[in-house]
Amino acid sequence: MRARCLAAVLVGALGLASCRLLPAPLPPGALEVAEQAHLAQRLGREAEAAALWARAAELAPDWVTPRRALQLAELGALRGPAAYAAALAAARDAASDPAGAEAYLLARLEPPARDPFLAGARAGSAWSAHGLGVHRLAAGRVDEAVTWAQRAVERARGPVDRVQFLLGLARAEAATGREGPERARRLLRTEYLALPESSPLRADLFMGHLEVPGPAGSPSSTPERAWWEAEAAGWLDDPRLSEAELRAVHRAALGPRLAREVDAVRWLGPSGPPPWPTLDLPRFLPGSQVPARPPSWSPRWSAWAADLPRVVLDEDLLPRDLAWREAVRLAEREGPYEGEIAAALLAVGAVDEALAVASSARSGLAHLEAGREGLERLARALGRMASGELELRAGDATLSFEPPRTPQEALRALDQALAPVARLSPELAEVTLEEARLTSLGPLATLLVPVDAKGAPVGSAGMLLERLRTWLQITWPLGMRPQVVLGQALLVEACEGELLGRPWSGTRAILRAVQGTPVGGAAHPGGYWVDADAAASAARRWRSLRARFRGAADLRAALECPAPLGGATELLPLLGEGDRVALATMAPEGWSDGAEELELDAPSVSDLLDLSLRHEEAHLADYRQWLPVWRALPSVLGLVLEGSFSVRGTWALVEARAQLASLCVASEPRLALVEVLWLVEDLQRGLARGEYPHAEGYERLLRGLLAHLPEAAPDLDPGRALCHQLHRVGPEELRRAALALAREWGLVAPGWQHDG
Repeated sequence: MRARCLAAVLVGALGLASCRLLPAPLPPGALEVAEQAHLAQRLGREAEAAALWARAAELAPDWVTPRRALQLAELGALRGPAAYAAALAAARDAASDPAGAEAYLLARLEPPARDPFLAGARAGSAWSAHGLGVHRLAAGRVDEAVTWAQRAVERARGPVDRVQFLLGLARAEAATGREGPERARRLLRTEYLALPESSPLRADLFMGHLEVPGPAGSPSSTPERAWWEAEAAGWLDDPRLSEAELRAVHRAALGPRLAREVDAVRWLGPSGPPPWPTLDLPRFLPGSQVPARPPSWSPRWSAWAADLPRVVLDEDLLPRDLAWREAVRLAEREGPYEGEIAAALLAVGAVDEALAVASSARSGLAHLEAGREGLERLARALGRMASGELELRAGDATLSFEPPRTPQEALRALDQALAPVARLSPELAEVTLEEARLTSLGPLATLLVPVDAKGAPVGSAGMLLERLRTWLQITWPLGMRPQVVLGQALLVEACEGELLGRPWSGTRAILRAVQGTPVGGAAHPGGYWVDADAAASAARRWRSLRARFRGAADLRAALECPAPLGGATELLPLLGEGDRVALATMAPEGWSDGAEELELDAPSVSDLLDLSLRHEEAHLADYRQWLPVWRALPSVLGLVLEGSFSVRGTWALVEARAQLASLCVASEPRLALVEVLWLVEDLQRGLARGEYPHAEGYERLLRGLLAHLPEAAPDLDPGRALCHQLHRVGPEELRRAALALAREWGLVAPGWQHDG
């Protein structure tokens, strides 16, 4: 509370003069047109929305909101460099900027590291105060975020602004502690009730309440949450919501038990779920009856396996893992064999799917719930440990500790969490992680993985986790919190190979349903894991981008947008360059001379997972080069020196090396470049700096590539920023630049040559 007061005093002192100014009133016509534009934008009617925003800007030339919306439309059309050049020119040429419009429109394109909103917020700009609050919240400075968000609300020019600023304030309030989410919901409810029932802005506030989290340990039902849940019935088919928003409302209304029933269709449905609008979900509201079992049954595997990578499947598109193969065999039989299917799914650790099937048959739930309880308890315990505190109850005893503690002490406490899971394997009388293999990465980290280098389980915990097809990896980086990964194994196997002439070997685990980490894979000296779900999510992002750019005119507008003038190798705000490279990668050869409708070729899940495989294999090649540390001391010391003698800096460099190696050997290197650009743009926008330093490493990699591009791709315009011309670089030109950088970084074995 004291910190909140100090933040308020500081912000008040910085902007005292501006507090005395009232926001200028807007023409009523502009407000009405803006609400219509906002609704059209929500419903995906982009052309209509753009025309309405342009009209609102004509009616109120000094109003930031419509100009911001038009700038967002330019960014959405992937014309970010043009928007950036226009904002730079407007800010430079403006004789005066009393509303702070030009400064704000430029600031929102600049990286948060430059604190671009601070001057405008101090000068009284409502949108700058809102932007500053968003940046402060992303940086973890919650009290300042709340204060600046409140300042934005006070200076809102009409309902459209006010609702957007209130949503920002609610997000900041929700992060303030145990009572924060309840305050945030109350704030949204007050504004919701103040608006006319017909207002399209009510939809923003309703959807905003779904984003308000509940802190750990909070009651599942509170007065504010209960009020919003009751209000949900009126939104299940509201025309003010987009299809995606309706889907979110329905899932929230279902609740976990009924959502599980609907998800059972994955294995037991007649032919998959019906199209969303025809699915009668309002009758699934709390208190209604669980839907009856579908009258007919048919195979579900092929639909569910569509998002699985080929590496886990054989030539017949069946799982290579024998236990998974048995689950599929049973699921494809005709007839209601739910009990057998549930047991087979449980045997591969698919506890949620097993529960979905078993609950449809109303049989075997006790055994399955015990397994689910055990796994969830383990996941919660690991999550507490990763967040800095672990507290487990065993009978009347409570074990608790806070890092830093030794890995061995952590394992003894985690054994208490594993005990309930052992009920799924009665022959394992005692389950302990203490027997698991601990691996040292010299001075940087210690790792635990309960399998050996050939993939065989180590100790009783390793046997149990293998039985449940569950993968566990815990990393203790020096000076950082433990990092825990828990996932369901689709395939675990021993493998070996070479990358850029450097050998590697170890255990490979392909996982799904990974918990505890935002990354899509990780390596240790004995092997690595990758997340198939992360690759599937990336594939959906590519397909979503493809759906937005069907016409040649839209694609041409994005890819022919001129790069800003300036230093060729300077790294400017990327402003969608990752998406532009993705479009260029998907576009057919000679597309600019073809028909107006294009068929863009999006990469598959397997294509994207292959990048992750090569990335992690590059880590294994590095580990073989650097370990044991005493044998490669000069190389390791050089690495630590390049990483500025910090664990984070060294780790970032290691990630940059691995991504560079995957870029060099990928069949389509632009796929790997898109990953780099997406993450670096997130870093520029303040969205990627967390416990994992991948984005910082990728930024270093990108700067290195830009330095080698003039020689590798001589057709690029040297008078314009190369970072906005990457979509003009062909795959082999990119590979040449990457290989030049890889040799500079020592990633290429002597004598190795690219055979392409």
